[in-house]
Amino acid sequence: MTAQKPILLIGSSVSKETADALSRDGRFDIITASIGKFDSDEPFVELMRGQEPDFDKNLAKLQGAKVYVVQSTGGPVSDNAQHLMLMANTLKEYGAAEVTAIVPFAAFMRQDRKFKNRFTSLAAGLFAKQLKASGIDKIITLTPHSKAAMQLYTNVFGDNFHAVPTTAMIAADIKGRFEVAADELAIGAPDGADKPGDEGQLRARELVKEVFGHVSDDLMFRASKVHTGVSDTKITSFDGDVAGKDVVIVDDMIDGGSTMVNAAALLKAHGAKTVTAYATHAILSGNALERLLMSKPDGMTCAIDKLVITDTIPGVREKLDVLTIIYSNRTYAILHGEYRAVGAGAPGLNARRMFDFDSPALDWVRLAQGMGVEAARAETAEAFNDLLAAALRRPGPFLIEAVI
Repeated sequence: MTAQKPILLIGSSVSKETADALSRDGRFDIITASIGKFDSDEPFVELMRGQEPDFDKNLAKLQGAKVYVVQSTGGPVSDNAQHLMLMANTLKEYGAAEVTAIVPFAAFMRQDRKFKNRFTSLAAGLFAKQLKASGIDKIITLTPHSKAAMQLYTNVFGDNFHAVPTTAMIAADIKGRFEVAADELAIGAPDGADKPGDEGQLRARELVKEVFGHVSDDLMFRASKVHTGVSDTKITSFDGDVAGKDVVIVDDMIDGGSTMVNAAALLKAHGAKTVTAYATHAILSGNALERLLMSKPDGMTCAIDKLVITDTIPGVREKLDVLTIIYSNRTYAILHGEYRAVGAGAPGLNARRMFDFDSPALDWVRLAQGMGVEAARAETAEAFNDLLAAALRRPGPFLIEAVI
């Protein structure tokens, strides 16, 4: 008798790339769900909608089953968190024996402690209890914000709470991008150097060890900050040799972006050749993405040269409304005309190689799609007008290849 595959339910807050990879994996029996909100704004979940004739068969499949639910809880936080709990609860109501929630980004992790003389919410612990009450038995998440938050989850789930660090993933990317040498590369956190045991500093040291094979202060820079607003910060101290080096800033998350930008600007002021910002969770509130990619503190060069993030929170591309139009001129028409005007006759093979750009022809649409950007080709003025109008109506980046 063939053993039943574990069931996988992919939620509504999962990146397309992750959803596609899971769908192709082959180790799971994938079920679907209708996930949304009623007109009254109440969230709802219906498993296997449209499969009513197979209700008895699907019920038997759920009863006693191990089910994995994938759902991130980035913005809109309330909707995505509620949908996660509804999916888990519905599975348990119809007989699932065990529900494991894979939550790439777990919301509320920053609300993890009490503050002196303040009455603040402890949402990290509350959310963990809500997830447990909804029927979730195990939690898997990536790079939690703090050990305090991890402890709150451990208090609820015990050994069934698993936090997966992204240090090795980031280190592998760094090794593929940069020359790993002490005189070529420096790594650090954007803040926290003034706080003993700061988790951002510890995270940076772990990354240094993963990249270089050992930890040394000479391989790092150190910075401290103060908050000047809820999401605004100011760098107050800096130490480290970054002149002429590629510099990596690493953090668990980017929200407003000011901490990253301020740290990057300071690194450039101290002579950094390039600054690359890495983060596991790209919250990117408000205009954070624009701030990260476009800030030019000296008025000339961007503070951050590259931004590298994971897809624990989907929809980052859609926050950057950029329309790129490539005028795909496959030939130097002017040079062809001048060639004829001087009486040279028809150009030979070598001349055509200098005049034309079709060997090989660049497929800008496929290049863009390979980088996750939607794209289309226009070969007539009418098609270009239609694509331009459609692109301006939609959110996120888009590329038009105009063949002329």
